[in-house]
Amino acid sequence: MGESLVREGYAGTGPGAITPDGCAVELYRRLAVGDEPDVVASVAPAGASILELGCGAGRVTHPLVERGFTVTAVDESPEMLEQIVGARTVRSPIETLDLGAERFDVVLLGSFLVHAEYDFGDARWTQTFRSRELSDDQLAGHLEAAGLAVDRTLTDDGTWLLARPMS
Repeated sequence: MGESLVREGYAGTGPGAITPDGCAVELYRRLAVGDEPDVVASVAPAGASILELGCGAGRVTHPLVERGFTVTAVDESPEMLEQIVGARTVRSPIETLDLGAERFDVVLLGSFLVHAEYDFGDARWTQTFRSRELSDDQLAGHLEAAGLAVDRTLTDDGTWLLARPMS
């Protein structure tokens, strides 16, 4: 597997391929799934179509597919997409993704890490990437431009929110 060039402002170290945003494929293969699939399933209709932006190695993708959702998994790293099973894959940076007029019941973007270190005993990884702080007003403005508005937060910490088409 060839390694991708890492973009300016992003960095990653450790064994295996490092993606353009500094992620280590092997690290993301090892990370356990959290409560993300439960959060999505709590608001998505059964069998919903889900567009997962920045799917990585499928940590969230695979449990969603197992629950019967139709997932389109997007990542710019071919090495990450090679890990995806059971979902349609699309190789593209999120910023330039073009799926034409295709629509989805759910759009999922779950990346928020800025710098992290992981040690699994047999291997150690670091990852650093740019964050783009977004105020509540800026978020509302971006959603409004897409014809959406925040309906409610889905978790107590406000990390997950539900946006719906504006009426």
